[in-house]
Amino acid sequence: MRFEKIYGAEKLFEELEKYCYRNAIISVAGTSGEFSQFDVRREGNRIAYSTNELFIKTRIVRMLAEGKISIIVRSFLDEKHPATGLPYKELRSFIAWLDERNRVRFRMIPAEYLVQAYTTDSLTGEPIPPEREAIYCDQNKKIFGEDLIRSV
Repeated sequence: MRFEKIYGAEKLFEELEKYCYRNAIISVAGTSGEFSQFDVRREGNRIAYSTNELFIKTRIVRMLAEGKISIIVRSFLDEKHPATGLPYKELRSFIAWLDERNRVRFRMIPAEYLVQAYTTDSLTGEPIPPEREAIYCDQNKKIFGEDLIRSV
């Protein structure tokens, strides 16, 4: 598949980048088991990638050409958790794929599913405590890890 015939990738990158307020980590996993992770930093209106931007974007498009990919964006906030001293982080997750016309499609995962994924041990299925600093997000909702800990 030729990469120049894949349309809509820029919309995906714009969506991911808009959640980089200052610093973020973006992780991408493909159906073939390939994994990539990189840092992004906002410098005014510009996003700076930790490594060559073209290389990263080409790698993600290649992963898309092989099948669905899952993406996690961890956006670090300036505010720190009073007990741990660690920065709060907003977590968002996306599924992206190519449609039959080689157009990139993507969907944000609901916050409740994100909470379930982050608070379940993938090997045993047993619950694990949420991170106090985590804020699980989707387009309409934010679920605070601290609130989940208090409700247990």
